[in-house]
Formats: sequence, structure tokens, C-alpha cells
Amino acid sequence: MIYLLVLLIFGVLPLFYLWIKYPHLPKKYHQTFFMIFDGVLIFSIPWEAISVNKIWFYDYKTSVVLGPTIFGFPVEELLFFIVAALLTASTTLVFKKRHQENK
Repeated sequence: MIYLLVLLIFGVLPLFYLWIKYPHLPKKYHQTFFMIFDGVLIFSIPWEAISVNKIWFYDYKTSVVLGPTIFGFPVEELLFFIVAALLTASTTLVFKKRHQENK
């Protein structure tokens, strides 16, 4: 539960703030966001499977996560990868736009 709360406060809320303040981002770059979403899923699931299960052991405590898993990982872990990538892309696009305006 704590993991989801932290993800909501520091990931989802800033992402929604950017998308509300710059509503053109999701509309104009929707294909970019879908490609990022797909890439995150394609690369993060194998990465997690190799790094967590093969290289080191990490125990997801039930007091921290909700419980449901996808491919053996908590839902929050995969949501983190998606939200972090979308937030990074959105922030980059905002900086790009502001940089072009200042030229």
C-alpha cells in the first residue's frame, strides 16, 4: 500500500499536473507515449525477471505492496516503470517546448 501511495504522490500526480498544464502533450505525442508504454513493458519485465530473480533477491513485503502480481512482480513495480517513463518523456517534451520558445 505504501508503494502505491508513494507512486501516486511522486509519479501520477506530477504526470497529471503536466498533462493538465500542457494539454497538447497527450494529444500531440500520443504515438510517442504508446511507444514508450510498449517499450517499458517489453524491456522492464525481462529486466526485472533477470535482475531481481537471478542477480539478487528482493522480497516484496506484503505491508508495502497491495498483493496482486503480474509475472511474479507486484503491480506497483510495473506501474512504477510506466509512470516513471511517461513522466520523464512528458518533462522532456515540456523542456523542449520551453527551450524552443526561448530561442
